[in-house]
This record gives sequence, C-alpha cells and structure tokens, in this order.
Amino acid sequence: NNESYCDITGHWIDSDWKLTSVALGCLLVDERHTAENVASFYEEFAATWNITDKICCIVTDRARNMVAAIGRTDYSHIPCIAHYLQLSILAGLKAADSSPLVAKCRHLVTHFKHSSANTSKLKSSHASVCQPKDDVMFHKLQQDVATRWNSTYMMLAGLLEVKDAIMQYHIDHPKNYSGPKLTESDWEKMAKYMSVLGSLADATEYVGSEQYATCSAVLPLEAFLRRFR
Repeated sequence: NNESYCDITGHWIDSDWKLTSVALGCLLVDERHTAENVASFYEEFAATWNITDKICCIVTDRARNMVAAIGRTDYSHIPCIAHYLQLSILAGLKAADSSPLVAKCRHLVTHFKHSSANTSKLKSSHASVCQPKDDVMFHKLQQDVATRWNSTYMMLAGLLEVKDAIMQYHIDHPKNYSGPKLTESDWEKMAKYMSVLGSLADATEYVGSEQYATCSAVLPLEAFLRRFR
C-alpha cells in the first residue's frame, strides 16, 4: 500500500536471567524519514513507555538517516551485524558479476510462481525423475527480494534442489518457457555460490536469534568468516 512503518522491539534480561524480546510497537509513520523526525519518534516512544532512563542502546541498520537519528539522541548506537553481513553479500554478488545469472534464476522462478499450471507440471517432472525410494519432497521455489535477507541464497538453493526436474520440464514442455534457460555452466556457478552464501546465511540466522545474547559471538564469527574466505 506504499505505507511506511517503524517497528520497535525491546530486549532485556529478566529477574530469572532469561533473555526476553517483545515487540513494543509497529506504527504507521507518515512523516519523511529524516534523521530529525526519526530521532523525535524514538524519544517520544521512549517517553510514552516511560523507559527513557532504562534504554542502554539502540540497534538499527546502518542506513544514514538511522545512524544520524540515534546520534541526535542521548542513546548509544550499535549497528546490526546481520545487516552488515547482508550488505557484504550484495557487494560480493556484484563483484562476482552475478547479475546475469541471478536474473535468469529470477525469471525462471517467476515462470513457476505466477502459474499454478506450470508449477503442477514441474511437480510432475519432479516425480518422473525421482525414484520412489529417493523419498525426495518437492518444495515450492522462492523468489529473491532485495529487502528479504538470504532470499538470493534460498532462491538458488531451491533451484538446485529441483535441477533435474527443471531440465526434465524443459524436455516435457519445450514451448512453455521462452525465457533464458540455465546452462550447465550456470548450474556449476550456482553450486559455487552456494558454498559461500550458505555460511553467510547460517551466520545471519545465528546472530539474529532472540533466544540468546549474540553480541559476544560477533568477533569470533567475523574471524571465522574471514578464515573461510
């Protein structure tokens, strides 16, 4: 609906030393997201909840207006490490000149996502290439979205999972799909991307947990990823 919302989640350790996370609000924001407006929003929100003197720090992404907004308040700011990881993924994919391949994958997934008939035919192709003893489940393909973390990884993983079915689909229905087809070289490149993106996806999920404190894991995780590189 082209509407903007601001969500605020509170994190604290209760009297039983249990990490607690609660969504405190998800509010429609009509004003422009300038640093001044965002800073005012946070301060008013803290006053409304009467937690002005209880906030240790605010964690946000590294968008310029968010960083500048927290700088206008009296609160400490911690940038989200998971957001840094996602930015590094985008930068890495760009450096690897992956756009043509990702565009092919996106076009192919859209072909199935927008047609239940095509999806049904893909399921049939999947059943024909899988032996009964394989017991391999068919999972719907996922489209990548720029603002959804790890979505490119999930899109590639889904395609690789049904690679044989897709190739069989092209054989069974040669006139159904007129878009650019994935070559064997493309499939090999996707598999190489997966070896890197998989570790970054796991890291993102780990530091995004709300069941345990993740701050102490940031430096060891960064060291691991640097060695992995």
